[in-house]
Amino acid sequence: MKKYAAFNKSKSGFTLVEVLLVFIIVLVGGAFVYGMYNHLSGSSKVSQTQQSITAMSASIHGLYNGSSSYAGLSNNTAIVGGAVPQHLVKGSSIVTPWGGAITVAPSTNNTTFSISLADLGQKDCVAMATYEPESWVSVSVNGTGISKDTAVSGATTNCLASGNTVAFVAR
Repeated sequence: MKKYAAFNKSKSGFTLVEVLLVFIIVLVGGAFVYGMYNHLSGSSKVSQTQQSITAMSASIHGLYNGSSSYAGLSNNTAIVGGAVPQHLVKGSSIVTPWGGAITVAPSTNNTTFSISLADLGQKDCVAMATYEPESWVSVSVNGTGISKDTAVSGATTNCLASGNTVAFVAR
């Protein structure tokens, strides 16, 4: 009988339910941390891109200082001239942190130039299109001009779910 009495003693350790409960808590916590990381990472990309296009604009203006026009301005000219932040340069291309193309070009009359960001998602499109609208000659989303006074409503109306292009025109 003593053999069986030892068998009836309560065992120490965790039950399957306790282990599953801890696993679920860790899983939910991990999902929360991952979601926060993605959110903060996305905000960081927008902020970094906003700062980068402002720096590009100032650098291009400096590169052409003393010139009466922006004739000949291209992605290659901007890269070779050091006007493009290095983190945006991929080979001979300029790309956004989301992988879309950035195009730098003079206007038709060469008195202004544009910095266009392609393939933006809706949230990033709105954030970029509403970035300091008073600092640019004009801003457009998918070819539609956005008024400085109604930048938010214009951006939210014209930014589609994906594949958006935001163009900034500078002098």
